[in-house]
Amino acid sequence: MKDWIIRWISWAAWLLAPMTGWGQTPDTLGIVIDSSEFYEETERFVLRPGDQSLLYYQDSLMVHGRGVPVRPFGDTLFGLYPSRRQPWRLARQERRRIEHYLIDLANRDRFVPDSLGIKADSAGLIILYGDSLITRIGLKESSLLRHSEEEVARWYADRIWGDLQANHADILKGKYWFLLASLIITILLILAINFAFSWVRKRVGKSNNTLAKISKVLTFKHVQLVTPDNAERTILGILGILRWVILLFVAYSLLPVILTKFGLTRDIGNTLMGWIIDPITGFFNSLVAFIPNLITIIIYIMIYRFILRGLVYIFQEIGAGNIRINGFYSEWAIPTLNLLKFLGIIFLLIFTFPLLPGSSGQTFQAISVFLGAVISLGSSSVVANAVGGVVLTYMRPFKKGDRIQAANVTGDVVERNILVTRIRTPKNEVVTVPNAQIVNSHAINYTTASKMGNLILHTSVTIGYDVPWEQVQELLITAANKTKGIITDNEMKQPFVLQTSLDDYYVAYEINAYTDKPTKMPAIYSELHKNIIIEFGKANVEILSPAYRANRDGNDLTIPENLLQLGREERKDSQSTEDKNPPPEDSK
Repeated sequence: MKDWIIRWISWAAWLLAPMTGWGQTPDTLGIVIDSSEFYEETERFVLRPGDQSLLYYQDSLMVHGRGVPVRPFGDTLFGLYPSRRQPWRLARQERRRIEHYLIDLANRDRFVPDSLGIKADSAGLIILYGDSLITRIGLKESSLLRHSEEEVARWYADRIWGDLQANHADILKGKYWFLLASLIITILLILAINFAFSWVRKRVGKSNNTLAKISKVLTFKHVQLVTPDNAERTILGILGILRWVILLFVAYSLLPVILTKFGLTRDIGNTLMGWIIDPITGFFNSLVAFIPNLITIIIYIMIYRFILRGLVYIFQEIGAGNIRINGFYSEWAIPTLNLLKFLGIIFLLIFTFPLLPGSSGQTFQAISVFLGAVISLGSSSVVANAVGGVVLTYMRPFKKGDRIQAANVTGDVVERNILVTRIRTPKNEVVTVPNAQIVNSHAINYTTASKMGNLILHTSVTIGYDVPWEQVQELLITAANKTKGIITDNEMKQPFVLQTSLDDYYVAYEINAYTDKPTKMPAIYSELHKNIIIEFGKANVEILSPAYRANRDGNDLTIPENLLQLGREERKDSQSTEDKNPPPEDSK
């Protein structure tokens, strides 16, 4: 009675379905099974060849939209029949699961017929492959198809097995054809790559003009960095490396594609494929995730460049003298601009560093800490010299071309940068002096004073007390006036003598003379010393210390004889002039 009521309700629902339009979807006709069989443990089930009513009822239900067709290979194997209380979404999800599983079975290298079986459970019958569930047949399927659960299960199993067997052979044949085609394509691709690189190598060997142009481009300040022969060898070497890289990439790419087609090697192929795909996918994912930060970095750079252009214009005008600021010298313009550029780059790095990919990683942070420790511990002198360079810039103690004395080095400044100052000595030796050393000591600028003729050269001599100081002063001034480079035509800047000390046995005299040629100081000093010797020799005045006189034994004077004779002649001429021109009586 119960079975009759269920069958009557099923017929009524089947008749009302076309009028209500509930769940209608188009479907394809299934294949007609004349005979088939399968095994479940020791029990054999055979579908009667003449019983095609199951296929008829199934197609009728599909045409009227009462079921969800399962068709992994195009044709409908069977249907899933949800109840009114069961959502169709769940039925479609179940259909996708069954189709994926059956396709996976067909793609396996081999499957065992005995693994396909029917078992009973509390809700009806289930079709299994091994321990994996394919589908379930219950009272609902039996009522709609108007056959017993056992007959429906046998029919489902026969159709699944027949479709798997038919498609498995085609899939396996396709795998072998794919393997053969892949090998042929790979061989042709390798031959094409070798032919292309051989052709390129021959073209490189014959293109002498191109190599000459490359070597001409790679010329820096008339220095040829790369000759044509070196350029040819470099290009051929790069081509050889590139050829092997491409060949290895082609071979490596083919290997996982072939291995993934077969079940026994599918895991190995997937692993090899992952080694290629995962880095590329990770790179592109990181690139896409970095796009917002990249836009932010570009905005920061644009703001920095906009501010920098304004600063460049302002400081160029200050350097040219078009803009004047009280207390700000024009020679400060370029150093200040460079300093602001450096500070701007530092601030730009501070803002953009957290936006870089991997900046928050432990490896990146460890490298940053290591570099910071190295810079802080190993660059203390560099930082001191850089600070000294900034201090010298704004102190303005000297500039390029000035004659200075700094850190016991005297010469002309040939270069001054942020770290060191280079000085060329009178011996043409270029001495590099750290800026920190100049700041910590004192620097003498001879050029600054000489521009107005206020540079005073001085040298000292010691003369005994027996020589009148008037005579010594006269001789020293005469020697200074005869020296080239000493200013003599300015009454306000005439040479003068100072008695710097009165010692036990001698008096120290210092001759001071003005000059406006600081770069010729060594030559001026040399000529001044020579003239002092000549003038004192002609005046019969010895330049010596009492220690030297204490060792005298009564010999002749140490003054050269020619200078003594020159002094006698000058005195004789002076006496003759006085005799010829006696002074007036009033003067007596």
